[in-house]
This record gives sequence, structure tokens and C-alpha cells, in this order.
Amino acid sequence: MRNIYRSLLMVLAGATQKELARDVRYLKVENQILRSKLPKRIAVTEQERNRLIRFAKNLGAKALNELATIVHPGTIRRWIREQSKRRKCKPP
Repeated sequence: MRNIYRSLLMVLAGATQKELARDVRYLKVENQILRSKLPKRIAVTEQERNRLIRFAKNLGAKALNELATIVHPGTIRRWIREQSKRRKCKPP
């Protein structure tokens, strides 16, 4: 009985991963199209910057390089380093 549940769970997880991969591919294409219609340089607010940092921290280097589009991946990595330095220097 336990193997039946495990097999069912594996089928569901595989289907979910395929759906997510399809969604991500679509969003990447949509993002490319929208980006092509924007000016070369996009200014981001402090709030937007913090939001990008929060989500970028969880990505690996390869994923960040593939996904970062409105800000250069190196810039996001620099922001992350600067933010961690600010937090370390901040008195408790």
C-alpha cells in the first residue's frame, strides 16, 4: 500500500514540475518581448531593488545569469554583497 502512495506522489510531482517548466518558459519569452519594448536602461526604486535581492538570494549563480534581465546579474550580486555588509556593520 505504501508503494502505491509513493508512486502516485511521484506521478503528481512529475506533472507539477512539467507544468512549472512550461510556465517558466512562457514567462521568459513574454519577458523578452516586453524588455525589447523598453529603453536600454531601467531605473529601479529602492523597494524594487530590495525585492530583486530577496528573490535573487535563493537562486544559484547559473540561474541568476539566465534569469536576470532588467538588471545585470553582476549588479544584483553586488547589491547582495553590499546588503550583507550593511547588516553586519549595523549595531544590534
